[in-house]
Amino acid sequence: MHSTNHLKIIAVFEVFKAMLAMLAGLGLISVMHRDVQAVVLELEQALHLDLHRPFAVMLIQKVDSLHSNQLLAMLGLVLCYATIRLIEAIGLWFDTAWAKWLAVISGLMYLPIELYELTLSVTLIKVVVTILNIAVVLYISRDLKQHMDLRKERDLELAGVGQTQSASSS
Repeated sequence: MHSTNHLKIIAVFEVFKAMLAMLAGLGLISVMHRDVQAVVLELEQALHLDLHRPFAVMLIQKVDSLHSNQLLAMLGLVLCYATIRLIEAIGLWFDTAWAKWLAVISGLMYLPIELYELTLSVTLIKVVVTILNIAVVLYISRDLKQHMDLRKERDLELAGVGQTQSASSS
């Protein structure tokens, strides 16, 4: 599979992450000015979920304790995250160097958090997410290095051609 196809797969994954963030943003909007417990009960019944697990209970309590200004701030952060993911996806789709840099930097930013989470508890999802993140960072870093090496070669060739032409015209 060609490098561009791999980048397109990563780009689609970035769009997926942006869509998940937007869904989370819609969830934040849905609880504004409403009883969070009532929203949770509706969600639980509609989707047949068990929201009595410790993480879900903690998350519900945190959201319930937030003021509307805090929810708006969180919504803003979620929308910024989704926008950055979409911009990165577009850049990766078109194989741009700036998007590769963005992907590497953002992937490296998440790595300490993911590793810390693994020290708290090891789950299959955490392991898979961490491995995927490392794989994407390594793949795009390698692709970026190859791109930079080719560019350097081209620049050296152009500089050599320019010197040869100026020497022959003297």
